[in-house]
Amino acid sequence: MGFFPELWGAKTLEQMKKELETKQRIVNSITDYTPFTVGKNASKYNGPYLGGLSAVDLPASDSDINSLVKGNITISFDEKKGVPFIINDIDEAQSNIAMLNGYTEIAKDSLLDTYDEAIIKEIINNVPSGNRKNLADDTNNKLTKADILTLRKALNDAKAPLKGRFLVVNPDHESDLYDIADFVSRDKIADTSAMKEGVIGRILGFDVLLYSDMPKVDDTGVINSTPANNTKKVCVAYSKLACGFGRQKEFGAKTEDKALVPGTLVNIYSVFGEEAQLPNYSASIRDN
Repeated sequence: MGFFPELWGAKTLEQMKKELETKQRIVNSITDYTPFTVGKNASKYNGPYLGGLSAVDLPASDSDINSLVKGNITISFDEKKGVPFIINDIDEAQSNIAMLNGYTEIAKDSLLDTYDEAIIKEIINNVPSGNRKNLADDTNNKLTKADILTLRKALNDAKAPLKGRFLVVNPDHESDLYDIADFVSRDKIADTSAMKEGVIGRILGFDVLLYSDMPKVDDTGVINSTPANNTKKVCVAYSKLACGFGRQKEFGAKTEDKALVPGTLVNIYSVFGEEAQLPNYSASIRDN
């Protein structure tokens, strides 16, 4: 029968698109340049960033032209991640829809997790130093309404759009949210169809996401290259315009027959990159 990499790549992409239509992840909370970057025969993409547009009085002058053409974003395709696994009968796996769905579902989840991790690290490390705050509670490091107001003010001061704001919290600070009267948790919203799965609630204009694998930061609020220095739990707030993401290769698939293991090694992989485009549209708050 032979191996058809296009089938595996297309099936993984189909499942990913289906999930992101209904589930809110970090990767679909930022600006996606994939329609412009996919298939590009280059190591990076350089082009105008997709910023917010505003109305101006007419006739307009050059200085009135919106930020869409005032700045460029460069996305290096330096992330190459794959999901390798062994299949005993590759022909059976391709012809059996349930098996094909099962394998590509696993690959889809793993690659989405990889995207989320890369993007959240990019956002955290590019928060301007003035927007890296400490929790108001310097005794118990409890997340409070005052902290979220601090994050909101930082985005307001930067004139970040009110639409498309996200607050990503770590597991420890998630529990603090339920003690804040203004936090509307998902279970309190009558019509959850208006809210994507993955959003745990809303507060002060932010859609709140829980990221269980949130990295810790050092005393300055960035992820230090020495892991032992990263001891502070952190939460990050940002606008959809704060970061850009793009895939050069949406999904590829390769196989290798394994002589010592009965089966075929399949690797479903993606080539992508992420880049902070408007870092002043982000803010973080960390333990003391």
